[in-house]
Amino acid sequence: MLNSGNKKPLDLGIVDRVSGQTSGWRAGTPAPRFDEAWFGPGETQAPAAPPSVKGRQWDFPVGINLRTQPRGEESLSFGHLRALALNCDLVRLAIETRKDQLCKLAWNIKATEETAAGGKRLLTAAEAQAKQAKALFKKPDRVHRWNQWLRMWLEDMFVGDCATLYPRPDRGGGLYALEVMDGALIKPVLAEDGRVPLPPMPAYQQILKGVVAANYTQAELIYFPRNPLSWRVYGLSPVEQIIITVNIVIRRQLHLLQYYTEGNLPDSLLETPESWSTEQIREWQQYWDALFAGNTAQRRRGTWVPKGMTPHSMKEAALKDPIDEWFARVVCYCFSLSPQAFVQQINKATAETAEKMALEEGLAPLMEWVKDGADEGLERGGFDLVEFVWEEESSIKPKEQAEIDEIHQRSGLRRRSEIRQDRGYGKDSVPDFLMTVAGAVLLDEIGKVSSEPGAVSSEIPGPAKNTNGEPGTPQPGEANEQEAAGPTSPPAEKLAKVDAGKKKLPPIDRERPQVVKARAALRELMLAALKADAAAAAEQLGEALGLAKAEEDQTAKIDRLLKELRFEGIEATQDEVAALLAKTAQNGGLAAFTQIDFDDRAIINQVNKLAVEWAENRAAELVTKISEATRDYLRADVTQAVEEGWSTKQLGQALQENFGFSEGRGDMIARTEIAKADVEGNLMVYRESGVVAGKEWIRGSEEYPCDICEGNAAEGAIPLNDAFSSGDKGPPGHPNCVCDVLPVLAAKGD
Repeated sequence: MLNSGNKKPLDLGIVDRVSGQTSGWRAGTPAPRFDEAWFGPGETQAPAAPPSVKGRQWDFPVGINLRTQPRGEESLSFGHLRALALNCDLVRLAIETRKDQLCKLAWNIKATEETAAGGKRLLTAAEAQAKQAKALFKKPDRVHRWNQWLRMWLEDMFVGDCATLYPRPDRGGGLYALEVMDGALIKPVLAEDGRVPLPPMPAYQQILKGVVAANYTQAELIYFPRNPLSWRVYGLSPVEQIIITVNIVIRRQLHLLQYYTEGNLPDSLLETPESWSTEQIREWQQYWDALFAGNTAQRRRGTWVPKGMTPHSMKEAALKDPIDEWFARVVCYCFSLSPQAFVQQINKATAETAEKMALEEGLAPLMEWVKDGADEGLERGGFDLVEFVWEEESSIKPKEQAEIDEIHQRSGLRRRSEIRQDRGYGKDSVPDFLMTVAGAVLLDEIGKVSSEPGAVSSEIPGPAKNTNGEPGTPQPGEANEQEAAGPTSPPAEKLAKVDAGKKKLPPIDRERPQVVKARAALRELMLAALKADAAAAAEQLGEALGLAKAEEDQTAKIDRLLKELRFEGIEATQDEVAALLAKTAQNGGLAAFTQIDFDDRAIINQVNKLAVEWAENRAAELVTKISEATRDYLRADVTQAVEEGWSTKQLGQALQENFGFSEGRGDMIARTEIAKADVEGNLMVYRESGVVAGKEWIRGSEEYPCDICEGNAAEGAIPLNDAFSSGDKGPPGHPNCVCDVLPVLAAKGD
C-alpha cells in the first residue's frame, strides 16, 4: 500500500518515455518533447508503410517484376557489355588470359573434412560419390569437356556477372548434367522484401524472343553472380567496373584504324622549281609514279632530281603516348593481371616478382569462386559427402623433375615403375632395375643367391639395420644414449671411434648441371638488380646531396643519406633468391643421399621442408647483408663527388664502375651462395640420416693459400654438429671459397 503522506507528483518525462514520445533524458531534468524543444529536430514521423516492409533489402522500382528485358532498369544492357568486351582488345586479352590460367589448373573431388572425420563408413560412401562426381565433371554438360565448359561459364561472369548453371535432372531425380545457360536471358524475380523468393515460388525467369519463356525456382537454377550488390538486382562485372576506360580505348583503337585506312593526304609532298608549268609537273608525276610504283628495289636506290625539289613529310608521328600504358594498367589491375606485357620493363627482377604476385593474388579469388559454384552443383546433385578442390601446382619445372626422377631411380630411392605411375605414363613391360658399376641389376633379383659357380650375388649393401631389420632405429638400450647426444652427432669423446670406423666416401660433384644452372640464374638475377640499384642510387644521392653546391659538415650528411638509401632492386629479389637456394639445397640433399648410400622417404621429405625454411631465412639475411656492404662500397665515391662537386651524371658513371655494382660482385655472390646452399643440403641429410657421425673440411685448392681454410682442414674430423675453427659449420669459409666437406660415417656398433 502506498504511503499517502509521501505522495509526489509524477514527472511527465516518465510518461513520455513509456509512451515512446522521447528516446531519453538527462538525469535530474524532465525529458523535453521533440516538437517543443528549442530549435529541435521535430517529432518523429509515423511509418507510412505496413509492418511487412521491415527488412526489405533495397528500394527497388515499383513494378520491377513487370519489366521483361533483363537489366531493363540499368543504363547498360548485357548486349552493350558483351559488345564492349568483344571490341576492346585489352579487355578480350585479359579475359582469355584468365581463362587460360584457370583451365590449366588441376582439380579433384575429395571427401569433405566433416566426412573424413566421420569414420570409415562415411569415407567409403564418399569415395563412391567422388568417383561418380569426377566422371560427371569431365564432361559437366555431357557435351563439352571441363576446359571448354569452364570457359563458357567464366565468360558470363567476366562480362556480365550473370554466370548461370542449369542442373538438369535425370529420370530418377538425380543430377544428369550441369549445363551452362546464357545468363543474359535470366531475369531474377523479387519478393516484397527485395530478395529472390524461396521455393516453391519462381525466383528466375528465362526471357526468349522478348517474352517470358520459363520460370525457375532457386532449387532449379544456379544463378551465381561473383560480385552481387545490395542495391541492385544484378552483379557488377569486371567489364562494367571499367566501362569509361573501355569506351575510351575502343575509340582510340578506331582512331588508329582510321589512321591506316582513311585520309586524303599522301605521306609526303615534293616541291618543284618555281619555273615549272602545270603540264611539266603532271608529266614529272607520271614519270615518278612509273619509276617507283610497285618497284620496291628501285625505292632503295638513289635518284637524281632537279634543283629545288624539296620534300615535305606529311606523315604524322607514331600515335602512341603514355596514356596507352595507363589504359593497359587500368585493365590489367581490374583483372588482377600483371601489366608487364604492355609497359616498358625497367627492372627485370621487379617485373617478374610483380607478375608472380599478380598471378597468385588474382587467381586465388577466381579459384574460390569456381570452387563455390562447383560445390553448389555437387550439393544440388546429392553429392553431399564430397567437395571440389584445386590440386596444388608443382613449382618444379619438367626438366628439373626429370633430373630428380633420374637421380632417384639411379640411386635406388624409387622404383622406375613408381616414377612412371606418378608422371601418368602407366605400366610397361620393362622390369624395375638399378644401375651399378657392373651394369643393370633387376630389383627383384637383389638378395637372391645364384646357384651357378662363380656367380656374384647382386645384394647391394645399405645402411646398418637393427635386430628388427629397420634402418636407422636404435638397438635395445641405445635409445637414451641417442636422445642425449641428439639424433645425428655422438659425444666428442667418441670421435676416436668415428675415425677408426669411417670409410672413404667419394666427394660430391660441385659442378653438377643443377648447381651450374642455379649459379647462372642467381648471377643474372644479381646483375640485373645491382644495375638497377646503381642508377637509382645515383639519382637518389644526386637529388639529396645537391652536388652542385658544397655544404658544411658533409660527412654527417653522407652518413645519414647512405643509411637511408634503399636498394629496391636487391630487395625485390628476395623471393627469387629463396627459390633458387631452396632448389639447390634440395638437390644437394639428393646428392648426399647417394653419397652415403641411404634411403628413407620420410627423411627426404623432411630435408626438402628444412631446405625451404633455411632458404627463406638465408635470402632475407642475404638481402640485408648485400645492402649494408653496398653502402660501404659507395662511401668513397660519394665523398669524392661531394668534395669535387660532381654532377649527378658523373656520380652515376662512377657508381656503374664501382665494385659494389659490378659483374664481379654479382658473380661472387652467386658462386658463394649457391655453394653454401649445396653444402647446407648435404649437412641436412647427414644430420637427419643418423649414420653420419662427423665431418671433415677438405681444401679445394692448394694454389691459393688461405689461413681460414687451412685452419679448418687441419682440425681433421670433428663431430657433425660442431663448428670448425672459423665458426662455419661447413664451406664456404669466405667468398669464392672452393673447399669441400666430407661426411664421416659412424663406426659399426656405435
